[in-house]
Amino acid sequence: MTDVKRQADTSAKRRKPSMVRLVGLTVLSISLLGLTWLIVHKRLPKPAPQDVQDSGMVIIRQITATVANSTWGGTQRAQELLKTIDSAMQDNRIVFTNDIDDSGLTVRGTKGKKCIYIKVVISDSGDFQHHPPGLLCDVLFHEALHAWTIEPNCIEQECDAFVAGMDAVCVFENRLRPKIFHVEGRPIGNFVIDKYPELKRNPDYKPMALDTDWLVAQTGLPSITQ
Repeated sequence: MTDVKRQADTSAKRRKPSMVRLVGLTVLSISLLGLTWLIVHKRLPKPAPQDVQDSGMVIIRQITATVANSTWGGTQRAQELLKTIDSAMQDNRIVFTNDIDDSGLTVRGTKGKKCIYIKVVISDSGDFQHHPPGLLCDVLFHEALHAWTIEPNCIEQECDAFVAGMDAVCVFENRLRPKIFHVEGRPIGNFVIDKYPELKRNPDYKPMALDTDWLVAQTGLPSITQ
């Protein structure tokens, strides 16, 4: 198992100004349609071994501590996300797995609460490897927003989740926050609409701790009438 501290040091050496954009490009693979996954597989994803869970939680605690100690970490939105993550950790509802294709997945577990699954990869030597901390941060906060809401997924919620993950990365990697987040050269709103044609618009969706005008401003999300 790769040493957690060594992973963090290696990630720090590789940080580049485009880290937020690169993380967004990787996280774009997250479908987050947990119900679809359960219908297809008829089971929950299989957890990785316990040592992988333990080392992953060490990284998560490092991430959440960094975010919590930031200016953004004191906002109501960040506090809600951090509480969601902490609650999931306490209930063992954050699970590292190699059993999913996407970087992350949120599904309702056997006890009725949402579980956050985070992808680990298996190296050529057969070892489990975590995402670099920056990417894990993005996946974690993206998924936390989906775990927080009780509403079915929609275009607006997906945009909200992308912003949550990218905001956390800006803090964790000490990056300058853009006025509008982009993925693949497009505002998040346009990207999500194109990437997830199965998702519907929900004009009544309420972004976490903020309002719809804020979400539109952050993502460039077109109005429903456009």
